[in-house]
Amino acid sequence: MKTLIKVGVVLNLLIGLGHLLCMAALDKIFAIYGISDVMDRIAQYGTYLPYVITVIIAVAFFVVAFYGISALKAIPRLPLQTTAMLTIVIVFSGRVIWGLTMLVPHFTWLELSSTIVALLLAVCYLPYLCSSKIRD
Repeated sequence: MKTLIKVGVVLNLLIGLGHLLCMAALDKIFAIYGISDVMDRIAQYGTYLPYVITVIIAVAFFVVAFYGISALKAIPRLPLQTTAMLTIVIVFSGRVIWGLTMLVPHFTWLELSSTIVALLLAVCYLPYLCSSKIRD
């Protein structure tokens, strides 16, 4: 079970780092993901906002990774550990449901891969909630 959590930690660290590395070519990345129009509208309120949003998303992935590291007892228990882990599983599960609803009307391999990663992340952190050995 700890192996799954370790996989989740590594994935979250890589995804967070990936978001930060994309900052150099954010417009191209937005175009790949098909969100250029949305980000252009957001940028009307401040050209820096798409960058801020991207950094916030990266930080969120890093926070999830730190909760995973804490669940592995590699660092001290973080505040609201169980609540945070439950929230993490719910958020990634919600991302899976949202991704599936996006795939039905408009299938793309990119959306499929993002949905599969979200499913994997939800599964990675689920053992923490199901095992008192890990939590105690």
